[in-house]
Amino acid sequence: MILFKTLDYKLYSNIIHYLLEEELFKEQIDLGNIVERIIPPYIYRQNFWYCETVLENLYNYSSDSFEHELDELHKLTLYKFMEFVPKNKKCFTDVNIKKLMEDRFNIVKSCEGEEVALNWQKKIYSWKWYKKDLFNDYEFLKIEKYYNKNQLKQFINKDNYGKFKDILPYEVKKMFDTKESLAEMILAFIKFVQLNIKKRNMAYLFWNGQIEFAEPKIQEVLENLLEAYFTDVDVDISRETLVGSGKIDFKFFRNNAEKVLLEVKKASSKNLRAGYEKQIGAYMQSWNCQKAFYVIIVYTDEDNEKLRQFLTKRKVNDVGIEVLDVRLKDKKLVWKNNSKINKGITKDVDKYFKKLDCYYSQPK
Repeated sequence: MILFKTLDYKLYSNIIHYLLEEELFKEQIDLGNIVERIIPPYIYRQNFWYCETVLENLYNYSSDSFEHELDELHKLTLYKFMEFVPKNKKCFTDVNIKKLMEDRFNIVKSCEGEEVALNWQKKIYSWKWYKKDLFNDYEFLKIEKYYNKNQLKQFINKDNYGKFKDILPYEVKKMFDTKESLAEMILAFIKFVQLNIKKRNMAYLFWNGQIEFAEPKIQEVLENLLEAYFTDVDVDISRETLVGSGKIDFKFFRNNAEKVLLEVKKASSKNLRAGYEKQIGAYMQSWNCQKAFYVIIVYTDEDNEKLRQFLTKRKVNDVGIEVLDVRLKDKKLVWKNNSKINKGITKDVDKYFKKLDCYYSQPK
């Protein structure tokens, strides 16, 4: 669910999910066309793929059981999408939405009387009425307004730059961008891999035909990707190094000061919870490290369910959790490798890197 600033956030989430499904995902509409229609060009030209991913995120966020807060780009995309949707859309015939509306109507009726409840029921059919309840503020709308008037540089300052960074044109970003922290660089790498798994064929780097890679082989893949991604960048990357009482999968070091740890676990691992709640915390303490990432690899639908249970029941700490979902969608492509598997031929990961030259390029 998306956390809107209203008691009706569950209802709104269901309405938004229904509209996204009907307008975009039910008929598998080309999201790129929608991005070009609703997102300002100075945003989508910087990262077109990510703008498509934002629409997918909104679709998923509005239906899952977790509570999501939206950043400015997600807010802007949602707002623009809602203006794009035909105003006569019959979303209120959906079973889930009708049930939520009935429950909310009865609550309003019991608290404030039937007349107020009926008035609420009439108003909620209007997007113009309830769009004002979606967000705490609508400052994200000012960016396009000031940009069109060539006044954006007067509006953005060092205090609000961080908030609006994702929806600013490149020329304004150049004025304020400071050197990324090491943790931000590692997170950007993880997001880069996630995006290429989703939009290209990077998931196949984590498979040998139909056979899942073991964690050491996953580490090899990530090590190669890290070395390619951080070419000509002053970051020391070490794998399987001793930290305290055990070995951490990856250790990052920069400028004799910044330290980041990264641990990789398959969702199917019996040590998934212990690795997060005990192991990586002990490593951080031993190495006097303030930031770490716990990367979970999902291979199957069963893995995804184990991940859901883990996220629901885990003891929350300061370690950032990131997921690489490498489930294969195209089963035909998997079976094409059958003959190679039977002959015992293991694919060389480096051959993929040579074909996919984008993996050697750092994102702008």
